[in-house]
Amino acid sequence: MEGYYKKRYSRQMLFQGIGDGGQERLASSRAVIIGCGALGTVIANGLARAGIGQLVLIDRDVVEWSNLPRQMLFEERDIGLPKAVAAEMHLRAVNSGIEITGLARDFNAKTAESLVAGADIVLDGTDNFAARFLINDICLKLGIPWIYGAVLGATGCSLTIQPDYPPCLRCLIPEPPEAGTFLSCHQAGVINPAPGLIGAVEVAEALKVLSGVQTDQRLLEVDLWQRNYRLVNVAGAARFDCPACNGQYDYLHTETGNHSPLYAGEASVQLYNTAKAERVDLDELAGRLAGQGKVCNNGYVLSLRQENRSVYFFTDGRVIVRGTDDPAQARLLLKELRR
Repeated sequence: MEGYYKKRYSRQMLFQGIGDGGQERLASSRAVIIGCGALGTVIANGLARAGIGQLVLIDRDVVEWSNLPRQMLFEERDIGLPKAVAAEMHLRAVNSGIEITGLARDFNAKTAESLVAGADIVLDGTDNFAARFLINDICLKLGIPWIYGAVLGATGCSLTIQPDYPPCLRCLIPEPPEAGTFLSCHQAGVINPAPGLIGAVEVAEALKVLSGVQTDQRLLEVDLWQRNYRLVNVAGAARFDCPACNGQYDYLHTETGNHSPLYAGEASVQLYNTAKAERVDLDELAGRLAGQGKVCNNGYVLSLRQENRSVYFFTDGRVIVRGTDDPAQARLLLKELRR
């Protein structure tokens, strides 16, 4: 290894759990992070600084003011940028010696395999069970270890899932909870120490997996407000009838349709362009929307702000409408805008 490289990662290489060989394995690894919000930004920052050779950051949303208290990579100047793009820009300034790719894409049943193919590990920075069950399916199908993480309020949990060593997520939770069963961060809130801690745990587990260190099958649960910490051994929770462990990947075959809710508890809808159109010309679109509200085009996403709602147009044809949770109303709004 070159002198610069040894100097940069010297403290990690001195750590007995990693050493020279482990650092070399980190440098040749590819990690995919699904979600660049509170958890995802902590994870991405940690892995970039640790020298993971290739980082792929996937997120479908844009940076907003309410993100800044807990999404640690972002600054005020990032408002309106796609999260994946903003995260990539900041991390390039942190570590120019690794490959970082930020993708402003939606992780769904149609895109999952292409987005994670070739990964050595996948890390959960999402905020909903639908995405996590999809991660579980695609990682089991492709034989990729993944790290589950979740936060709400001051609480959080994490578990490392290895494809060949059940239980998987679906062993522990056979079906996603029904909508409304659990509060979301948009309903119960979240404080930044929770994603800070769980994100750090996910980074540590990733470093172990990628450097060839054995992990265990314990679920970590924390409540930072009450200072409660618990490790639960879930090794005995594997189910012989688990569909995912038996090669039945139900969530990879779920129809995406032409819309999806963006966040539970928030009046937002994401609409898909069902026709396979070419890349959206944001400059042309800005001209057509002029006079219908405040239009801002940053080259990655075009935003239209009106009195009671905001609309974001992405180059891949997706549209996010904030101000309603009714897909029919969102589609009607778009129809009116495009006249």
